[in-house]
Amino acid sequence: MARRASARHNDAVSTLQLSGPQFDALGLGLPWQLVGEAGIIRMI
Repeated sequence: MARRASARHNDAVSTLQLSGPQFDALGLGLPWQLVGEAGIIRMI
């Protein structure tokens, strides 16, 4: 299950593809960029 988040930067639109665990980590304020397979954070 993939979810998308959009960001604006200098009038350009960028789209990121987030997995379910990455999206959940983002909502919790965790380092979603480091979430790997099975929702495990690789490094803090």
